[in-house]
Amino acid sequence: MWSIRFRTLSNFYFWRKYVAGDKCDGYLCHSLYTYSCPHSQPYILAPRNKHLVNDNIRKVIGKHYFAYLALAMIYPKNNKFISGFFHRYIGYIIGKNFKAFNFNTIEVDPDRSVLLLANHFGWWDGFLLYWLNHLLFKKKFHVMTLEDTVKKVFFLKYMGAYSVLKNSRSMIYSLNYTAELLKDPGNLVLIFPQARLYSNFVDDIHFEGGLAKIIKQAAGKFQYVFAATFVENFQHKKPTVNVYVKKSVQNIAGVDELKQVFQQYYQSAKQQQTQIVI
Repeated sequence: MWSIRFRTLSNFYFWRKYVAGDKCDGYLCHSLYTYSCPHSQPYILAPRNKHLVNDNIRKVIGKHYFAYLALAMIYPKNNKFISGFFHRYIGYIIGKNFKAFNFNTIEVDPDRSVLLLANHFGWWDGFLLYWLNHLLFKKKFHVMTLEDTVKKVFFLKYMGAYSVLKNSRSMIYSLNYTAELLKDPGNLVLIFPQARLYSNFVDDIHFEGGLAKIIKQAAGKFQYVFAATFVENFQHKKPTVNVYVKKSVQNIAGVDELKQVFQQYYQSAKQQQTQIVI
């Protein structure tokens, strides 16, 4: 919970209209002109009228509050009706569009959260790994997603998606939020280290920055799980999904070593996939 105080009620309404927009979901104490927000991290949304930032917003909020607030990230939302509907929808479209959904089973420590690292190859992979969590890990699903994607697909935030905007001030809040999620043993956080779409059979898995901060903040609270997903048709009209999953038992010192260990596993899984002969 955080709050900011406005000099006048009209200043609050100006801030809500031009800055917060639809994200203004806290409440206002009219007697003190104090706006309180239920989110754990302070934020403001990027203003719809960006030219107002330098002139009006500093006048409305003042230097102290403007420095305190950060650009918004989009947090997951809870709505049992929406999440329940799209949970069934995801299961339906996977069953309809794929011949089979195959994965190996592993056991994870129930007393630690799961940081699931996976290759990023297409539109389907987030949904496929959501369904994998439902069938195998059965933890509360979260996935770090590009801000534009969360905005375009409205229901993603009800399925555990939260936003990250690369090279922005809000990115630090996304990383901090991820670390906080990993401190809860009931959570699973999916991250695509590549951050972009690559071929399903790429040789090298590129790691974007940011993981180091997450690992440092949540050290000892989570376990690494690697997933390598491959989709091929073989003799069928519909493709088959094969997800190779492995829990990393190594004590990984940093991001460089993590990338090396993940790369080795990905190559091993890809070799296993390419040995399939029908």
